[in-house]
Amino acid sequence: MSVFTGYSGGAGSLVDALLGPQAGLQIVPGSVVYSGASGAVSYYDGSIAQLGMAAGILLTTGDGTPQTSNTASNYGVSNGTAGDAQLTAAVQAAFSQAGATYDAASLSFSFTVTDPATRYISFNVVFGSDEYPEYSDAIVDIAGVFVNGVNVALFNADPSRPLSVLKKNEVDGGFAANQNVGIEYDGLSKVLTIVAPVVAGVNTIKIAIADTNDSILDSGIFIAGLRALNISGCDLSGIYKSVVDEDHGVNGAEARVGLDSIAARTFYELTAVGGSGGNGGQFG
Repeated sequence: MSVFTGYSGGAGSLVDALLGPQAGLQIVPGSVVYSGASGAVSYYDGSIAQLGMAAGILLTTGDGTPQTSNTASNYGVSNGTAGDAQLTAAVQAAFSQAGATYDAASLSFSFTVTDPATRYISFNVVFGSDEYPEYSDAIVDIAGVFVNGVNVALFNADPSRPLSVLKKNEVDGGFAANQNVGIEYDGLSKVLTIVAPVVAGVNTIKIAIADTNDSILDSGIFIAGLRALNISGCDLSGIYKSVVDEDHGVNGAEARVGLDSIAARTFYELTAVGGSGGNGGQFG
């Protein structure tokens, strides 16, 4: 069975693939839109163990079904498609000399939460790129996650640190050269959990990625496990900010912040009470 299954239409199936079990979200009918080349997105089956990601989807700036080995040092597919205005604004906020974006792929939809106690959504991402490490000090490909119009895919709420293989994201994002992970990208982040606030009623989300300045080398974002974060239904009293604190092994009260303190536009790693910092925290 293939690790990646190509997209053949029906954007609602992409949303179905990235929702976690018992997600606690209702998708607004008719709201799902995929924009980009059909070959730039795929369904991921979760079988690359070293990646650490559950089954979901892969959005890319080129090839949505990349090779499952890293054999090309300069891998990329140019789809000849347009960029994305929100990503262009985000990359220009990070790099004053940035130009346009190209080969954008995005998935957007509206949703409501099914429990009034829900105040946040969470989901996991891994960012990979063939621009790493040669171009990590330059203008790099960018991904964004816009929840109710706000880009939550910024490290430490800093507009100069969008989700990318930018050198100054290397520690917080856990970016490293691909040594033995079964994917074509030269560099990969660790699994990052994004938490974003939601409102009562209808919310919007847009997940997007694009090439910056050219359409040569590919980048991709794996997304999985989108779900509501229901405070009342979880044995959870805090969040451990190991990404923000630049200590990937933290645990205990020193790193704990209340749920009311969550800032938008910040990556967080989550853990249940009594657990330790790290990826894949479980909630009641």
